[in-house]
Amino acid sequence: MRCSEPLRTSLLMDYVPQHLRGRWNALEGLTMFTYSGSAMVGGYLIERHGYRYCFLITAAIYGIGLLAELLLLPIIRNDPNPQRTSYIQSSNNAVCVLLRDQFSIRLWSPPVDAMLQAEQCRVTMAMDHLERYRRTAVFALGRDASLVLREPNAGGQSVVSEALSMEYMHQMFGAVDVVTEMQIQYWSSNWKKVDYICTMHGQRIAVSVTRAMKFHKNEPFTTADAQVLLRKKLHGLVVAKTGVCRAQRYVKSILHIWCQTKAIADTIATCYEAIVAELEIVDNVVLMATVALEDGIFDNNLALVEPQ
Repeated sequence: MRCSEPLRTSLLMDYVPQHLRGRWNALEGLTMFTYSGSAMVGGYLIERHGYRYCFLITAAIYGIGLLAELLLLPIIRNDPNPQRTSYIQSSNNAVCVLLRDQFSIRLWSPPVDAMLQAEQCRVTMAMDHLERYRRTAVFALGRDASLVLREPNAGGQSVVSEALSMEYMHQMFGAVDVVTEMQIQYWSSNWKKVDYICTMHGQRIAVSVTRAMKFHKNEPFTTADAQVLLRKKLHGLVVAKTGVCRAQRYVKSILHIWCQTKAIADTIATCYEAIVAELEIVDNVVLMATVALEDGIFDNNLALVEPQ
């Protein structure tokens, strides 16, 4: 007898891997078809020819069904040695979607909150997609993001991407108490710098913001492009931590990478581990690749943001 639907669903979720559930449903359907078919044929034969014919014919139907199931069973068994696939390569579907005040975040990798909360964490990379709501004409920046936008930086046309990065960190991880780039003190004024320091989950964390882009969108963003960007930014991130003053020391570092397309983020994901190994970075660095289709992030258009 077939189990009730809630129990069947529970057993399916508990004991069958997600990628095999469709095949198990097909096998269950074949079983039910065999059971129902033999019952109908048996009822007909009992009425017309008696119990002897009924037993022989239904036994034959059961046998054929059982044989078919045994032949199909190896197809749905789990591979004992499955090929390991990076989450980046299999992440066409989002892990989840987070709704925030002015935008949504589609996660293409597991959340990194636990790593940011831990005292120590391994080097890891996260990938997501920021999409503003239609009603959001411009991004209204909070207090800390507005400070990043208004305060002078070390040069370059990147204040919009840095301010939105701070707003992103605030919305996603509750980042507060920002210290902007030129307010961070190092043992030398010419030292490598991070873009801001903030507090997340009770820890001081430094963030360096960069943009992975091509000025002509049709140009491919190559592996070599990704390697150059990562080598430069990760090296600067590590060096900056060694030279920051005692009062502003921090625990972890984040490299926040705004990506024009998911293909660019995928390219970065394929080579970041090699660059991390080359630079001998072993812990407390998190790479966050955020795909965004907002041109203003990449061309530093101040009309995209509205400070407090």
